[in-house]
Amino acid sequence: MNFNLSELIVVAPLFWLFIASIVPMTVKAFRDGQEMNPFTSLMYATFGLVGAAALTLSAVKGFWKISGLNFVEAFSRAIVIDGITVWGSYIIFVVVGFCLFLLYDSKETRDKLFSEHIFLVLNATIGMALVVMSNNLIVTFISIELMSLSLYLLIALNKERLLSKEAALKYFVLGGVGSAILLYGIAFIYGGAGTTNLQEVGELAAQLFENNVFFRFGTILTCVGFAFKISLVPFHSWAPDVYQGAATPVTGIMATAVKVASFIAFLRFFLYADFYDLNSDQFVWFMQWLAALTMIVGNVAAIMQDNFKRMLAYSSVAHSGYAFMAVIVASFGTDSDAGVTSLMFYLLSYSIMTVGTFALVVVFEKSADTVLLTTDLKGLSKRSPALALGLSLLLFSLAGLPPSIGFFGKFYVFSATIEQGFYWLTFVGVLSSIISVYYYLRPVVVMYMMDGEGFEVRKEAFFSRSIVVLSAIGVCVLGLLSSRIFRFVQSSITESL
Repeated sequence: MNFNLSELIVVAPLFWLFIASIVPMTVKAFRDGQEMNPFTSLMYATFGLVGAAALTLSAVKGFWKISGLNFVEAFSRAIVIDGITVWGSYIIFVVVGFCLFLLYDSKETRDKLFSEHIFLVLNATIGMALVVMSNNLIVTFISIELMSLSLYLLIALNKERLLSKEAALKYFVLGGVGSAILLYGIAFIYGGAGTTNLQEVGELAAQLFENNVFFRFGTILTCVGFAFKISLVPFHSWAPDVYQGAATPVTGIMATAVKVASFIAFLRFFLYADFYDLNSDQFVWFMQWLAALTMIVGNVAAIMQDNFKRMLAYSSVAHSGYAFMAVIVASFGTDSDAGVTSLMFYLLSYSIMTVGTFALVVVFEKSADTVLLTTDLKGLSKRSPALALGLSLLLFSLAGLPPSIGFFGKFYVFSATIEQGFYWLTFVGVLSSIISVYYYLRPVVVMYMMDGEGFEVRKEAFFSRSIVVLSAIGVCVLGLLSSRIFRFVQSSITESL
């Protein structure tokens, strides 16, 4: 593979992130294992993310201005920088930035191996950023593994919490199975198509899927491998236990940034293929049932949870189903632009809502063994009115109530699904959204209508409390501006496809 200096500029944000990640570790090594001041380490990491975001934007604008094109291809078309890459990267950088401040506030992470946490989080971010710009199945697999290996270590890093070891082992075993299935599928696709470049595979996909059993088998295995990564039913069983066992800031990263990267990888796998020309619609039905079961099982299971983190875990599974509807529209509908735009808008809205709710969990966690139940929110409206209002707005948005950004996120996905004729799937999505209202409103009822002594708010968790409030303000303001944001996302993405 030949490359030049201009291609290295494309991946400069990844190098910048790596340099930022090793600074706290290097200082610790030269100080005989003594940790750098945690806030200083946090600033280095934040500067790394800001620098990566600036380099991404400057490189993209520079290449677009020189070439006159709305996308950039590098390393023999293995990497592509287009509207999807830019939006995906910025969502990931912002969400990881928020979660870094949660790492600083959390009792599980700041006082123990904070430099190691920073190193692993930023290297996981490198993997996520590489996933969203990957245009080759081999690069996609390698970047997913870089992301996953960092997460395995992050989950197991707490030496004193048995539950984290169980979560890390379960995630490692099931994640390894998912990765093996994904790689096996890629091998069969290469055997059928003779290439792993996604655009070249896409040009042959419809014909090969009909006539080549190796390619068809590889496509199904690859879809199953991706389904593990984004926790689609029935490949979701790892998510609740892992989300509960991991440190809450790490859970926030997995539920938002990791899911954004994995969905974009899944989207790119189908983006260039004309699967809507298939004579047999069995595969399309298979994908629709994955989305429908994910929405139903995730929401029904969330109703039965008292543990707040497990409730959010099953909620995340259900939201994977909603987002997957947009992937189906982009892959198997006649208007892929509508599916792509609605997916990116939904991932943006979902990430803001979810990181805010996990920030609230950090606010109450006084130790690594703290378990937050829904009933522990009793009387929060009196103890901390701002937090109670912020959480209520976030839960309303997750439930899809207007005029929040969560409502418009679902609205655009459902609209695109209806326009492409997937009526029964839209009906399931609306029905499951109605079911979700019950468990999203239950904490609101507890906070405002039940008296009692719940968990006290940690006064020192300033950043986490601020993130809750900022996220709540964001879902309201962005909801009011949703039509403008959607049009902006649409123009920046469709022009580069």
